[in-house]
Formats: sequence, C-alpha cells, structure tokens
Amino acid sequence: RQDAARSEGAHVDGSAADGDHERGGYLEITRQSVQFNRVSDYRLDVELFRDLLAEVDRHSHPYVNTCHHCMALLKEAVPLYRGEFLAGFSVPDADEFERWLQAQRDQLAYQAVTALDSLAAFHERRQEWSEAVAYLHRQLEIAPWREEGHRHLMQVLALSGDRTAALQQYEA
Repeated sequence: RQDAARSEGAHVDGSAADGDHERGGYLEITRQSVQFNRVSDYRLDVELFRDLLAEVDRHSHPYVNTCHHCMALLKEAVPLYRGEFLAGFSVPDADEFERWLQAQRDQLAYQAVTALDSLAAFHERRQEWSEAVAYLHRQLEIAPWREEGHRHLMQVLALSGDRTAALQQYEA
C-alpha cells in the first residue's frame, strides 16, 4: 500500500499529490525523487535568513555598517543561523549531494560571519562595546580559526577599556 501511494505520488503526510501541489504535505515522494513542496504551509529559517541578507544586499549605500535599516535586518537574520546546515545529516554513496551540502554549509557560515562582523562594526562605531563584543564572540563560535575575528575582538575590548580581557583574548 505504501509503495503504491509512492508510485502514484504522495506527500509525506499521506495526502495525495496532484499536479497543483496541494497544500499540506511538506514532501512530494515518487519512486524517483523526494522533493520539498514549496507551496505547502511552511517556514524555513534558512530561506528567511537568505531573504533578509538579500534585502541588505539590494539596499543601496556605501557602507552597510552605517545603515540603521540594514543593521535591523541583520539583527533579525543572525539568530536564524543556529549552526551547521543539516548538522549530522549525510547520504552515503551520494558524493554529488555531499558536495552540494558542504557548499551550502560553507556559504551559510560565511554569510553569518559577515553579518556578525557588520553588526560588531556598527556597534563599535557607536561605542556600544557589550553589543560589539557579543557579536564578535558569536562570530568566533562559528569560525574560531578566523584571525580577523580575534583581532577585531581584541581591538574592541581594548577600546572599551578592558585591557585585561584583550590580553586574555590574545593569549587564548
């Protein structure tokens, strides 16, 4: 019965899939493919994250970290990045999928780090040290190997008057 439903086309919730992609099921499953149903009633944090960043990119200005509108968009976007895309998920013997997955992971992490760097610079310019430090710490959680992030954090800590923390960061 389950195979028959799949061969005809079904949604993961068991509802029938017709040519109009009826709302409700998140996945459309056939014998040949599994596909996300984009007309279902869904919310994807990755899609919202990318949409917010795209809106920042479309906004015309010389420096993103001086634009209050863009900073508000980035503040909304960065909490949506909660770690590696599809963490712990892999498909054995699917090299093409694994390459695609790694590219998505790398791109999303890069976008998150870039957004966090812009937010930190925005708050640094306003001398809002605790906010800048928080964004830089989050950035280093994502990319601890990123030397620019460590330097920026040490600079903000020193500018804030916390030389001890700046030295501790240097020695870490």
